[in-house]
Amino acid sequence: MSNASVSMQTRAHVVTDTGHRFPVDMRLHYTQDDPHGVRAEVTFSNEAYCEVVFARELLTHGIAHHVGHGDVGVRPGSHRNETRIRLPGGERLDGERRGGERQDRRIEPLTPVVDTHSLIEFLGRTYRLVPPGLETMEIGLDAGALADM
Repeated sequence: MSNASVSMQTRAHVVTDTGHRFPVDMRLHYTQDDPHGVRAEVTFSNEAYCEVVFARELLTHGIAHHVGHGDVGVRPGSHRNETRIRLPGGERLDGERRGGERQDRRIEPLTPVVDTHSLIEFLGRTYRLVPPGLETMEIGLDAGALADM
């Protein structure tokens, strides 16, 4: 089996229901072994907050218009060159300070806002690795290689 992969590490931001914005780190990872899926990992203050796998097509189509139902969705952001990726919430997210003390804040779902140009670059790299329409062929090739062993 192949282990070719593409990753993108970026700084995104989350907007709370009170309008506060705070940074999170987001990593997107794509492998040839799972050609339909993109793994998203969100960390805050160096602690893992959310990890989910969703369809690469959601990113592709979500840059232009709202797509996705259930836990994961992607849509253009409020501002130019923004894309919002709705992910299932995690245990907690420390984001706001009140009276000088950090408050634990549960955000469900988590919706990081990501730079659209970075997503387009990431998607381009994934499509060079596994072109659109050939995802099933990649799986078939790996299964065939296993059968030959």
